[in-house]
Amino acid sequence: MTLYLPSTLAKKGDECLDNARTLRDQWRDLIPRDDLTGLQDRLATATQMRALLDLKRGLSRVTQARTYRKFAQETLHIAKTTSDRARDVASAYETYDEQQGRVVGIAKATYRSFFGYKDAFPTPDQEASWALSVWTMACTKTANSVPPPVDLAERVSSDRACVFGSISVSARSLQVLDLASTQP
Repeated sequence: MTLYLPSTLAKKGDECLDNARTLRDQWRDLIPRDDLTGLQDRLATATQMRALLDLKRGLSRVTQARTYRKFAQETLHIAKTTSDRARDVASAYETYDEQQGRVVGIAKATYRSFFGYKDAFPTPDQEASWALSVWTMACTKTANSVPPPVDLAERVSSDRACVFGSISVSARSLQVLDLASTQP
């Protein structure tokens, strides 16, 4: 068991509470009133615990700091849970285009990561296969069941075409420069 100093425990608790406050403020409009009231009560209690922590000394300060950190972590967990529920409510009111846009964004990022560990120069069949598999991964991650668009491969791999297009243009211009330098 690692024994932390009370100041370290207090810092960890403060970080948890800051994150909980950020989540509360971000999703305040969509969090149900009862959940929001409960979260605000926990934040107020944690703030009082933090103030009392500065008054303690010795072993009681260590135990109070440990209790404060644990309470702050639980408060952060509650804030994450309520913000996840609020996010689910928000996604239920999204239009089809907004849902598809979120899925396309995640699918693009996943598709680009495939080049890092699969194959840097895939065949068109591999690209189509990857596009379909990243689409299902993105749907799972965003909790949407949006059917893939007809131009899925183009939407997902659009950034790759720009990058490789600029590389080939640069390679051609280097060849022209090389040819110009070898001529008398």
